Amino acid sequence: MKRTPQAFPLGRIAQRTRILIGMLHAKFEKLKSASGVRYPLECRPMNMRYLFPRLVLPLLVAAALFMFISRHVKDPWDGLAINLAATFLGSIITVLFIDVILRQHQETLWGKVRLMALTRLERIANASVASVRGAFGVPAPDVFFGNDPTRARQETIRLANFVLVPARAGVEGMDQDDWRILALNLHGTVQEVDRMLIMFSRNLNVGYTSRLLEIQEAAMLILNTYTTWPDFLGVPAQSLPLKRDYSSSVPLQREIIAGISGDIEHFVTKCSELLHSLPPHAAIAEN
Repeated sequence: MKRTPQAFPLGRIAQRTRILIGMLHAKFEKLKSASGVRYPLECRPMNMRYLFPRLVLPLLVAAALFMFISRHVKDPWDGLAINLAATFLGSIITVLFIDVILRQHQETLWGKVRLMALTRLERIANASVASVRGAFGVPAPDVFFGNDPTRARQETIRLANFVLVPARAGVEGMDQDDWRILALNLHGTVQEVDRMLIMFSRNLNVGYTSRLLEIQEAAMLILNTYTTWPDFLGVPAQSLPLKRDYSSSVPLQREIIAGISGDIEHFVTKCSELLHSLPPHAAIAEN
């Protein structure tokens, strides 16, 4: 018996698929805590605006096409077309739901590790700012913040944004011993960032990884200038070596100080940005 082609309800399927996507998106939003800290590093709800035109829509069109074909072909091709359409629709559900559930499971397994990674990030930023503070001779806070990490972070941000910047006066007040100690501390920052990326690369999102690399690059830039001009940094003007034409090296020293002052300002600013991007300590403790 010959079947009569029927109108294919493509609009209805598209409407139901959009409803399904909306429900899944609402489910993903519930995965976030109110502070945005529950999944701070790796697991992020998928970007529906990115996935829909590139993945969901092509699969939906393919499913609709094979369902349309199934109405115009005979056995056994109609069954094959229906199975293919079901496969494409199942792929949409798999991508939008099952994959996210698996990611949520990984977040549960690696939750403690990620909290430790957040603590390491904060220590890197705090130690980096403290190394500049010590080199500039800025007194340490009168209060010990060991039992109050929130106030310790606020104090570090205050130092980076309002005390250590501008850095020109601090750089001019440094002697050669201060520069040697700062260089050792910056070497430590560079190595600690490397260890952080090796140990926790799978637990860091793009934002944290980018900020870590920016801090490392800023530290390496300062070290590069110091290793290039060690006999000009921290040296009194009267002790500077003369140029080949026996003229004064003071103008050159001023240029070097101006350049490296900007590099140090950039370095502490990046540390402050990293601290700003970390979740509040109370939210971390709740998770």
